[in-house]
Amino acid sequence: MSLKTFVLLLSYLTFAHSSCTLAAMETAPTDAAAPAVDAATVNALREEMDAQREADETDAHIARVVHSLEMLNLQGGISMSKYEITQAQWQGVMGENPAHFSSCGERCPVENVSWNEVKEFLATLNAKTGKHYRLPTEPEWLAACRAGGNSAYCGGDDINSVAWYAQNAQDKTHGVGQKTANAWGLHDMTGNVSEWTKTCYDNDCTTRVVCGGSWINSADVAKLSTRDWLNAGLRNSRLGFRLVLDR
Repeated sequence: MSLKTFVLLLSYLTFAHSSCTLAAMETAPTDAAAPAVDAATVNALREEMDAQREADETDAHIARVVHSLEMLNLQGGISMSKYEITQAQWQGVMGENPAHFSSCGERCPVENVSWNEVKEFLATLNAKTGKHYRLPTEPEWLAACRAGGNSAYCGGDDINSVAWYAQNAQDKTHGVGQKTANAWGLHDMTGNVSEWTKTCYDNDCTTRVVCGGSWINSADVAKLSTRDWLNAGLRNSRLGFRLVLDR
């Protein structure tokens, strides 16, 4: 409980005790009239205390999200989230779950989010933490995927070992981290959900580059050599993201 909340609570309890004492005195003979209870003051105090409690709960949710991100230090002075952002993490920041595959569970990647909505998520997260989380640029994403190698997919040439894609995903997303990580410890860089990047496509920032392929894509589309781009306002069940933090 913050100091402000404690002071407000103490003031309210003192006021309530005084009100009860005055009510009891009404049954005894007295020449002085009891002061009227200021209901507006009581209601304002309650509203302020409720608002403070909600703010404290939000801060606790954000703290749990930050703890669960598992940022990995990579080359180039950045950290990247080990997994795609999950439904639980999105809900912890935004207070709701937009995922099409919401029944998949809290550990499944959040999807059905547009680039513009991800921007709102980042603004909320950064305002609460004082940090500067962001989307990776396309070059940052590609370097993290390759992890110093040159395989067809992020983590190897055997797509079944590293990715959920059209041939094994059973038309849905899956919990993050179930497939083999790449050499830098990053999971699901290929498949599960395609990932938004910060990079504008051909200098048109209404369109953003997406990487990695998703649960619905073929093995060819999921290859590292494939480049994709979508309107920043588009949302569907194959679009998600992961975070970067400058060190």
